[in-house]
Amino acid sequence: MILITGGLGSIGSHTARALLDMGEAVVLTGRRSTQLPEFLADEPGGRVVVEPLDTTDDAAFLDIGKRHEITGIVHLAAAQFNLPDPVEYLRAESAALLNALKAATAWRVRRFSVAGSIGVYVGVDEVPWREDAPLPVLAPHQIHAFKKTGELFTTLIGDSAGFDVVNLRIGTIWGPLGLRRHQGTKPVLGQGNRVTRRYGCPSS
Repeated sequence: MILITGGLGSIGSHTARALLDMGEAVVLTGRRSTQLPEFLADEPGGRVVVEPLDTTDDAAFLDIGKRHEITGIVHLAAAQFNLPDPVEYLRAESAALLNALKAATAWRVRRFSVAGSIGVYVGVDEVPWREDAPLPVLAPHQIHAFKKTGELFTTLIGDSAGFDVVNLRIGTIWGPLGLRRHQGTKPVLGQGNRVTRRYGCPSS
């Protein structure tokens, strides 16, 4: 089974749908809600399992592996998306990521995928952006700072434990179950945005 943290959100639920269509079974975690989206609700028994989880709780994280045979992890959950204090935000997100990596190591998964951000390219002038482009040490926001360092954590531990790592540099969330603040708006990055103004980040 593939464990998807944050599996009931927009990206997570559509990832689950794609994996189900490929013949996989999935375990989806949610911190506040455990209700399946309609397009996942009619799957035959056992192919979709929902588990409540606070990703900062390492014991609860590892307990999932006692109930299900996990062969891969897609870590999408944000531990505390709206924490204004950068110290507390980084503490919560780092704990959640390290718990996921600890579980991946303990369960000997084959692959670990983690939600990164297109914001890691802030300060990169060359377009189109490439996965192997050198990334400058710039972080206009706490999320960008964590996502950059998170890629290093994930790659280091994956190499040490022997599982494949995929750092997903995700852009705008758009579509069913997307972030409410994006509903009814066009997914366009304008020239006047804060990142472009401060760091000359290309917007096309």
